[in-house]
Amino acid sequence: MLLEIEQTKLERAKVELEMLKLRSQGMALDCDRETHSGAAGVSKLLSNVLPHMPKDEGLVPGWFDAVEILFSSLKVPDEVRSVTLMPYLTDRARDR
Repeated sequence: MLLEIEQTKLERAKVELEMLKLRSQGMALDCDRETHSGAAGVSKLLSNVLPHMPKDEGLVPGWFDAVEILFSSLKVPDEVRSVTLMPYLTDRARDR
């Protein structure tokens, strides 16, 4: 249990570090409010930052916390969040 908590903290720290790197490079997410182009922009950015959902169920809540932090920090519009997150989910999560 303690190891899972530490792994979750590590994943969160990695996401925060990537966000800082992106900001320092001057990369800003400029999503317009149209779902298609907004989703494309978010997907492109996430491909460099977000790891895939862990298969270990104990790590999943921390992964979702990191995703929420990332989405909030990048001001990702609500209407594109679920669409852009789908490729990062495990097969089991997608099937539910």
